[in-house]
Amino acid sequence: MFAKFETRIRGLHPALARAKFTHEWGGPIAFRSNWKPIFSRHAESHHGIVLGAFAGHGVALSVYLGTWAAEVLLGERHLPRWGRITKK
Repeated sequence: MFAKFETRIRGLHPALARAKFTHEWGGPIAFRSNWKPIFSRHAESHHGIVLGAFAGHGVALSVYLGTWAAEVLLGERHLPRWGRITKK
């Protein structure tokens, strides 16, 4: 599976022909215990946003939340309360 993926990527554009893949992962689908995605500022940089744990909703939600994240970084929108990362 990974070999096919690497071959496909290398064939997309000449600049990717020699791309090296150092890691492979096909682990479990990530969901939070409360089933709500993570959507929060990065703990070490106010200029970064952590977005994830919305597996199973994949492409559609990633585009929507990615757009929302860009709007947050541009100061046009706020992050949702439901996506906060809380310290235990």
